[in-house]
Amino acid sequence: MTNGAERSAQDILSRSLRLTLGGEERVLAVLFIAGNERWREYERAQTSEFITSLEIAGNDPRQILAEFGTQVDLQLDLLYAYDTDCGHRVGVLPAREVLKESLYEDELEMALREVVKAANPKAVAAASLMAQVMKASSERSSSSPPSTAGTRRKSARH
Repeated sequence: MTNGAERSAQDILSRSLRLTLGGEERVLAVLFIAGNERWREYERAQTSEFITSLEIAGNDPRQILAEFGTQVDLQLDLLYAYDTDCGHRVGVLPAREVLKESLYEDELEMALREVVKAANPKAVAAASLMAQVMKASSERSSSSPPSTAGTRRKSARH
């Protein structure tokens, strides 16, 4: 389900996350609350290291590019951590080297987006609600409001 479409009702009810990786559909189990908490903590720790390394790189373009070169491994780490509930269960994904031989970087990017959404359902719901509110607000402001001024009366001067 990495084509940007919303998860199907069947997938939501069955608590499954369908990802296309290396041209094959993989079905990961959606994590329980404790698993999501573990994964989000792992994600924070891993991404903060990456951000720190970018800060250390400063304005050195070669160093910055080198740091971004490690992002695929970071993304794979996050994907495998979700698949295994941070080591609390056996995952369904193939060995890392096998997956890397058949996986495109854009597939990895799209799969990780779906994992982030599954691990952060409240944030997804809040973002959806905010988008609806902003759309409604935009629609209201783009239509001209009816005039409330009415006709003006001339004042009588004595």
